[in-house]
Amino acid sequence: MEKFKVTLPVFVTKELRLTMNYVDAPGARRRNMSASLDPETIMVSGPAEVLRDRETIVLGDFDLLAVGNTESTHTYGITVPDGCTNLSGVTRSTLTISYPDKTTAMVMTNRIRFDNEPEGRNLDVQTPEIVVSVFGTEADVSALSGENITLAADLSDYGSALGTYAIPAVVEIDSGGDIGVTGEYEIQVTIREPGDEPEPSDEDQVSAMNPDEGGGEGEEP
Repeated sequence: MEKFKVTLPVFVTKELRLTMNYVDAPGARRRNMSASLDPETIMVSGPAEVLRDRETIVLGDFDLLAVGNTESTHTYGITVPDGCTNLSGVTRSTLTISYPDKTTAMVMTNRIRFDNEPEGRNLDVQTPEIVVSVFGTEADVSALSGENITLAADLSDYGSALGTYAIPAVVEIDSGGDIGVTGEYEIQVTIREPGDEPEPSDEDQVSAMNPDEGGGEGEEP
């Protein structure tokens, strides 16, 4: 009599929690969001070796920079692990999310830094003050001032340049809060040789045309 050895897979039923891979950034953290999934869990049947260490199903990535104060909804398909069956009959889950404490503000700063300055050149900043758009929680934004913001411009590519240029700048935040920045920024700067005098501004030209403006009366010739 022939004997056969048969191995039967062991199937189990398990409740798995649905979740998102939240991609956060400065000023946009999951801890500050109000978010929920509907449904939050599903029942799954499958091989024991597949489900033994499985507790969640990740629906997808979500960029928290896209979240505003107004509530929004996003729907995702539910993909169960290979070899498993979705017993709940629900194939999609809806994410409802908002940032109830999000605050935006415009903050002016005069803190400007140039990295890798060209040797033997003078720099004249044409935009000494810049307004930066920031966001975060009410507490973090209200505690921010221009003293906490620096715009850094890299002059590596301007070693032999002369003239006026709009240099892209990176915004650096130095504060105890968690602050995000929106927008792109530039610093307008004139690069000149030490012997060259900077071109007079419009205000200087007006003063030169009206030398007695704001001063006392001159003597009669």
